[in-house]
Amino acid sequence: MTETWSPPKDPPKLDGGLGKAVLEPINFGLAASLRRALELGAPTSLILELLLNHLCSVAAMVEPPGAREGLIQDLVRSIAPMVNKHVDARQTTPGGVILPRR
Repeated sequence: MTETWSPPKDPPKLDGGLGKAVLEPINFGLAASLRRALELGAPTSLILELLLNHLCSVAAMVEPPGAREGLIQDLVRSIAPMVNKHVDARQTTPGGVILPRR
């Protein structure tokens, strides 16, 4: 009989810098894959749908439900400022000069 893998009951917590270090390779790979998909003509709406689906899947794992609700509210509040931050970064040279918007 073949055993199937199941996650540990009490997985270790990787908070702060260690958690970021573990996730950084995934972040770089995902970013590169998304940029390549855009270069090849994948619609932005499909990419956003894919990312939103993964976000919702992770958020659904948060327990208790009250914590999940708080997380979702925080995510919704952070979207506009985060998009603005990335737009500003895209409009800024590596030396810090802000380019005029088109």
